[in-house]
Amino acid sequence: MTLFVDTNFFLRYLTRDDPAKAEAYYQLLEKARKNEIALAAVTKCSA
Repeated sequence: MTLFVDTNFFLRYLTRDDPAKAEAYYQLLEKARKNEIALAAVTKCSA
């Protein structure tokens, strides 16, 4: 399974401004590290 994440995912994890979300994102990162899931992020944006 591939999950698409955006900058909010990374910001919430890094800043830990919402501890519940930061923990949930940590769990997703751990699953990705174990190759249980794949994470994909958009690298370009056009307006």
